[in-house]
Amino acid sequence: MKKLLCVLAVLALAVPALAQTDITENISTNTNWDLGGSPYILHCDIDVTSGSILTIDPGVIVKFDAGARLETQAGCSIVANGTVGNEILFTSNSGTPAPYDWYAVHLFQSPASSFSYCIFEYGNFNLYITQSDPTVSHCTFRRSMYGITC
Repeated sequence: MKKLLCVLAVLALAVPALAQTDITENISTNTNWDLGGSPYILHCDIDVTSGSILTIDPGVIVKFDAGARLETQAGCSIVANGTVGNEILFTSNSGTPAPYDWYAVHLFQSPASSFSYCIFEYGNFNLYITQSDPTVSHCTFRRSMYGITC
């Protein structure tokens, strides 16, 4: 019995803990969302404010509750650069996801946002660009109403 308990304890330590970070407040300082806190779940509309930059690391999953959006205020940026095989996923937080579940990642007067190797799915507008000039490359838009709206 002791050997079985020891084996179970070792196995429990070997399995990585699943993290989850609930996002309920605006981002007002430079912030990094890393793999250790993934998935990041937006429970409401979240603004990147005060000249801040939100950096999202490769492999991170960002989930949105119904209708939620992530938006930059003027002068703020989102940098989400995944890699091949380690894409950043923007998706629904629903147990049964469907198109239009969440609103958008909205860039408003964002001077230096960039998205590469990202997957956007189940959103309404997915990536919504207003008075901004982001770099967008190698991104996939699927299962949604619009891919990129300018």
